[in-house]
Amino acid sequence: MKLPSGGIGPASEWADVFDVAAGWPTGEAIGLEYSNGYVIASNQSHGIVSIDVGTPTDMTFGDEITDYSGSALTPALGMDIDGTDLYLCCAGRASENFFQVDISNPTSMSVSNAWNVPYQTYNVDVSGGYAYIGHSDGVYKYQISPWTLSDSLIDGEESYSIIVDGSYVYVAHWNLGLYVLDVTDLDPPVATIGLAGKANDIAKNGDYIYVAAGSGGLYKIDVSDPGTGIDSVWHQDTINGYPNSVSMYGDYVVVGLLESPSGQDLRIYSEAGNLVHVCPSSPPPTHIGQETVVAGNYVFMSDYFEGVKAWHVGDFNMDSLNQTTILHSNKINEIEDFQYVHWESYGEVADSTTVLDTAYFYIVYGNSVDNLDTFRIMHNPLDPPDNIDGSPGYHNLLNQYDYLYWFGEISSHIDVAFPHWHDSTDTAWSIDSIKILYSGSPAALLRTAGSVEIEVGELIAELSVIFDEGAEIGTDSLDVPSLPDDPARWLLDGNEYRTISLPYNEPAFGLQLVIDDTARVTSMSLNGATVYIDGRAVYDEMSISAGTHPTYAGPPWVYRYPMPLKIGWNMISLPGTVPANAELFPTDQIFSYNPVVGSYVIAEDLMPGRGYFCFANENYAFYDGVSIERMNLVLEEGWNLVGGISETVSLDALSTSPADAILPYCIFSLVPGSYAYYPVDVLEPRLGYWIFALTPCTLSINDGYGGLKKTKRQKAQTKMPLELWSGTVRQTLALGIAEKSTADFDIGLDEPMPPVLPLQPILGYFSFDGPGGKLMTDVRPEGDQWHLVILEPTNLMLKSDYRLGGICIMGDNTSVSIFGMQSTELQPGKYRLLWQESQFTAIPTRTVLKNAFPNPFNATLEVDVELAEDNGELEILDILGRSVCMFELSGKGVHHIKWNAQTSSGKEMPSGVYFVSLRTDETTAKRRVLLVK
Repeated sequence: MKLPSGGIGPASEWADVFDVAAGWPTGEAIGLEYSNGYVIASNQSHGIVSIDVGTPTDMTFGDEITDYSGSALTPALGMDIDGTDLYLCCAGRASENFFQVDISNPTSMSVSNAWNVPYQTYNVDVSGGYAYIGHSDGVYKYQISPWTLSDSLIDGEESYSIIVDGSYVYVAHWNLGLYVLDVTDLDPPVATIGLAGKANDIAKNGDYIYVAAGSGGLYKIDVSDPGTGIDSVWHQDTINGYPNSVSMYGDYVVVGLLESPSGQDLRIYSEAGNLVHVCPSSPPPTHIGQETVVAGNYVFMSDYFEGVKAWHVGDFNMDSLNQTTILHSNKINEIEDFQYVHWESYGEVADSTTVLDTAYFYIVYGNSVDNLDTFRIMHNPLDPPDNIDGSPGYHNLLNQYDYLYWFGEISSHIDVAFPHWHDSTDTAWSIDSIKILYSGSPAALLRTAGSVEIEVGELIAELSVIFDEGAEIGTDSLDVPSLPDDPARWLLDGNEYRTISLPYNEPAFGLQLVIDDTARVTSMSLNGATVYIDGRAVYDEMSISAGTHPTYAGPPWVYRYPMPLKIGWNMISLPGTVPANAELFPTDQIFSYNPVVGSYVIAEDLMPGRGYFCFANENYAFYDGVSIERMNLVLEEGWNLVGGISETVSLDALSTSPADAILPYCIFSLVPGSYAYYPVDVLEPRLGYWIFALTPCTLSINDGYGGLKKTKRQKAQTKMPLELWSGTVRQTLALGIAEKSTADFDIGLDEPMPPVLPLQPILGYFSFDGPGGKLMTDVRPEGDQWHLVILEPTNLMLKSDYRLGGICIMGDNTSVSIFGMQSTELQPGKYRLLWQESQFTAIPTRTVLKNAFPNPFNATLEVDVELAEDNGELEILDILGRSVCMFELSGKGVHHIKWNAQTSSGKEMPSGVYFVSLRTDETTAKRRVLLVK
């Protein structure tokens, strides 16, 4: 890294440039969107590409989509993201020119839907289930599901940028300026204003719209009351280049330029219209700033020639501190070749539970001012513990360096989990005071000690080993000699010890353990140290024969564990042990899971072997700890949130007691920064995992072979995914049919549903009698029914090929049929789902009331209706023609209705004659049935 120049302020050069033309003939970056640590860029000639910007100084490739149905996905232009879906405009593509792309996993994107929109599509804003599309002749408003044209403004003018906010749609009309439209009635416009130049792009901040107008400059327009008109507040026409894009960084206006003659890609203006910063291009003049997006303290810009650029914005107000302030020191070390550093906070520590402590402090070090490395020390105050003599302990940087700085960054609190705690823009800032020490002497390293208790007959011997950088092999002041009656002692170079001191980082050859009689190691407190006796690692109690035993003792090897978090939710675990006082992550939003009660709790202390949900407001954390080679975990019945060890292990390295107590195919982790789980076949360090236990058990994890029996997965003959969504919350369920399945839980077929993320609602699940009671995949025999529970008002889509058929969704008084890629709205309640291939391979061509059976009936009457119309009603009437119960039918298809001989309010009906009456717009039919009790 390089430190920002100019004191408190933004960077003066690009942090990184990602060439979106990698593997393609040309770059041509156009559109740009940001989501969960990734930017998605459109390449006019090739499609779209996802870029991991978790580390903005080192952006990396995620995934790409270059074609659809064998035809190039071009020309790819404007985009918008709604939840985990990206909507893409492809101008005048020969066939489909508007696409829905699933970006729930940015490293594996896929096209979900494609539509053909008249005219050339340029840009889109998705809001409230509608896509507002700017095209070559105006604006279209489409309902997304089902895809239906809802409204339009056709005026023959190109609409290059569009924003939907509240009751209004704001449109950058290429030749006409800024248009304001009513979301409920696009034509005629509510207000317009003509501008010099061409309206390329717009951004909104509060009551103001900023317009990048090309040769006309930059405009600020007051849109506080469009109904009474809109007015220009100021106009910057001396830009030194053509404004081609505009976005907001707080109250600052970020402007991307088109081929600035002075070699400037970005200009930053205050809300008053004053120029506060410029960022030069590299190299000029082959650059066209197309679009800009802001994420954290970085601006990302799509450059038509150069690709995607990242720029650290910093702060423009040089005499105050706010949520974007950058602080850093001059060089603080007076000696060269330092290797050891110590840090601590002193004074009154700012605590985020009282006042906001938003200063993230880093140590910055290196051997060149142009090549510096960094790691965070606050909010991650893993202060090196004091030595046994009270002197400060130091952290080993592993190599010698010549330059040392500190670097502080103030970032606003991300209060997704607890939005009522703080409002970071209105809260006074508080900053810790820190002290940094450095040393070039190895004597600064940590000291540590371990002990082993050995039972020899009725005697107990406690032997200790101290690891210290200042120790020598041989007798020194830290050694404690043994006594004549000690039944066990250390032996080195002919001298015997109760306590022996060894060099911290130098192996001690020839160490032995002397035992007078048969003995047993009964307890140990090694503090991470490693002790091998006769080549066997001392982990548990062990027997030792009388005699002299070769011994190896080593210090705890402290490793630095980077935690590559993504902004948003992460499933994490600790790959090593840590000091008890370590505050590991800069957030209050870390949750553990209580499997007994099945709910999340705020994690007070983080422990190895357990998994956690962490909401990260930056892209990495780190800590130093001692590696773990094996782990035994007690699991409860149902879902358990666990972590791995310090090495990657396959599922073969797992074992349970009792055996086969977990489902190997039901182990999931989270796509970082998203809401989507994925199945795993290895346990990696640092990640958290859901593991489903069929019964309470002990899970053993080690880096060898554990003998876990793999469950043979069976394949369902038919499997149909169901997508549930409400707002930004989405879930995926699946129902299936298999010959060997049962109505009970089938290992190898059915999949329990892992808990949703903390603070997220459960939309629905398949119910079953078993641990947890919830399935996300329910496979049953043909002709059986699925039992769906909906907990929130939810949209449900059948995401399968329509040729596979459809499903009938039956509630207490409703019946809805949907086919492949159709959706419906469901209210909270319990539903029965029915699928029959022979009935659902085609939509009925006429409406028919089928036979009611059994007839006569005793408790339950079943009625099938083939519905060729969109809606209908099935009513139960008594002998006098009075209504007893009503069922609403929605959707073309076969509806299977069950009447339980009760009124709509639950009153039991007596024996007698009843009529089943079907009514639609075009059909009426009636059947007579007899209830006999």
